[in-house]
Amino acid sequence: MKVLIIGSPIRAASSGFHIHELLGIEYLAAYTRHAGHDVQALDASLAPAVPDGDGTFYVGVPMEQISQLVRDGRPDVVGLSCHYEFSAPYAYDIVRRVKAIDPKIVTVMGGLFVSVNTTKPLIDCDELDYALVGEGETSFVNLLSAIGTGQIDSIDGVIFRADDGRIKYNPKKTYIEDLDNVPFPARDLVDINTYMRGGFDYQLYGLGYRPSLSLLTSRSCPMGCTFCNMKLVHGRRWRHRSADNCVEELKEMVGRWGAQHVHIMDDFFTLRIDRAKEFCRQVINS
Repeated sequence: MKVLIIGSPIRAASSGFHIHELLGIEYLAAYTRHAGHDVQALDASLAPAVPDGDGTFYVGVPMEQISQLVRDGRPDVVGLSCHYEFSAPYAYDIVRRVKAIDPKIVTVMGGLFVSVNTTKPLIDCDELDYALVGEGETSFVNLLSAIGTGQIDSIDGVIFRADDGRIKYNPKKTYIEDLDNVPFPARDLVDINTYMRGGFDYQLYGLGYRPSLSLLTSRSCPMGCTFCNMKLVHGRRWRHRSADNCVEELKEMVGRWGAQHVHIMDDFFTLRIDRAKEFCRQVINS
């Protein structure tokens, strides 16, 4: 299948902020490509901020540009990643534009907004076909395989409309156990140079102003803090990659892409201090 994966535009309170990688769409694109699909990816938030008329700023490529990408590419499926409530109207707009171009294109939404709000996207947007809760790689690929067969009910974490029009929700129950088997993020499919320049425009974590990328060495956290939503995305059990696997990706980030700073984006990098130390030792010795 031809698949277009889009990270939604965002709304911001100011025109200046740090730009960092959307690892979610990069991982999803890599996993989908590895499954044999023809994949394009676009982080639609990689554009200068422009006033939105209400004191906030629209951060995203023009909607017509996204529409043209769909017209030119004619994907079978468009997957939208939406993280925030304030991004949802933009995501819905994209979905409606896709359906106006070709009603046969299947539309799917995932991301933190869906994981928190579950059925709300399908309630709010009639043109949206499916939504996926939580960690999306396996569910998305399974959904691609099931499209056209009607065998949607068994897919983990999927939200869909039944034949009678009711919205049904399969709770997320399974997660990827061996993260070393997940392909590295598909940085070749996105505008990696804009991500890299983000480190020049805004100092993050006191690192200074250098080309920067992001690394995820583990997923979730077992602590269950009431203010944290990561358990809704990655489950309650902490899962980790091996130090060897992480260092191999780090070498690619530096050698292929030229990163000079790397942000470790884990929810709990030091949960197992022996693993964190092993990773640091390997970095020093590489």
